[in-house]
Amino acid sequence: MFVEHFNMEMGKSVGSPKVVVAERNTVVRKLMLDVLKHKLYRAKKRALLEIEGDHDLQFNKLWDYCNQIRTKNPGNVVQMKVESTHPNQLAHFMRLFISYHAMITGFLGGCRPFIGLDGCHLKGSVGGQMLSAVARDGNNGIFPVAIAVVKAEIKETWTWFMTNLLQAIGGLEDHGCTFIFDREKGLVRTFDELLPGVEYQYCVRHMYANFKGQYKERIFKDEIWMAATTYTVHEFKQHMENIRKLD
Repeated sequence: MFVEHFNMEMGKSVGSPKVVVAERNTVVRKLMLDVLKHKLYRAKKRALLEIEGDHDLQFNKLWDYCNQIRTKNPGNVVQMKVESTHPNQLAHFMRLFISYHAMITGFLGGCRPFIGLDGCHLKGSVGGQMLSAVARDGNNGIFPVAIAVVKAEIKETWTWFMTNLLQAIGGLEDHGCTFIFDREKGLVRTFDELLPGVEYQYCVRHMYANFKGQYKERIFKDEIWMAATTYTVHEFKQHMENIRKLD
């Protein structure tokens, strides 16, 4: 019987020539040994294998891992997507979504109707990105709602992530959620197509990162953050008018 196992399409070299030269100099200096470059390559490859393990074997366990998540707690939500161009070819891991039952019930029972979305690069040897959805609890603490491992932060993966998230927490008409995220174009298109009419806002920190490229003075930064954190329309308009007068 053909056994599927998974292999990330992305890889990482054992080391660039410059890195290997630096490592060789370190060995010479600290151990007083003259080592050939090809031996350094082999040694580093063995060391990484010992530290990180065999990725083929680890990805091969993902089906069992997902099954354990589902069976040990039926309220957990886990979805995995793989891709294979031919039935007899190895399946390539594409995406993995996880939202534990405690995350779902905690969000629905004790968090504000406010969800932040973001992505970050994974620093491991296989690369990829992690997408996340977090909320705010009653003490203003950050509360995780769902995570996903994907190849890249694009519209396709965000649409897949949001579809699974909505299946986990239920329809937004029951919660009236507001979403916040950076100005990632793929996510904006996802909301326009998948969630038309649902309110979303941009993160002020990301907006200011673009703004300060032209307006670097501290007074602009102060006025922007005061406008963003005020609780009344009158004060917001006043801070925006102050920015207009400054430039």
